[in-house]
Amino acid sequence: MRNPLLMVLSCLLTSANPKDELEDNQIQFYKDSINELQEIVRAQDTKIGHLLIVYLLPINQLEFTNKVLFTDVAKSTFCENIILILLIFSWIISVIALLVGIWPKWTKKNIDLTSDKICIVENLKKDRDTIHAICEKKIFCIRTSLIASFFWTVLFALKVILKI
Repeated sequence: MRNPLLMVLSCLLTSANPKDELEDNQIQFYKDSINELQEIVRAQDTKIGHLLIVYLLPINQLEFTNKVLFTDVAKSTFCENIILILLIFSWIISVIALLVGIWPKWTKKNIDLTSDKICIVENLKKDRDTIHAICEKKIFCIRTSLIASFFWTVLFALKVILKI
């Protein structure tokens, strides 16, 4: 990225109409910024997809999971039953957080390129801010899911240790 101050100075020194060149540079800056944020959003969606696959594996191995978790629930101690409830609750939270993170939140609208450049710059700025907010929300959902998965992993280990 070029220095914005140098871009403004070069516009003032070389152009007959520096305002047009500055607006062109702003348009290009916002377009580049939107493209970079869209790549980050795609990467976060890929990460969410991989985590969902990992988190849904216990459903695939349900027979083993049932043996480990639900054997003798009636004979288990109160502490073991609380651990089981917390384990299931944290697993559900981690999956829900990922599903919220992958849900589409924004539909791109077409920008009227025949309008003046100031209007185009404002629309691009709004779009960039919207994509940035979506990216932050996806990262928050991934973090929430990872924290919940840490808890259910620890709780699962406790449940296995208490069964031994």
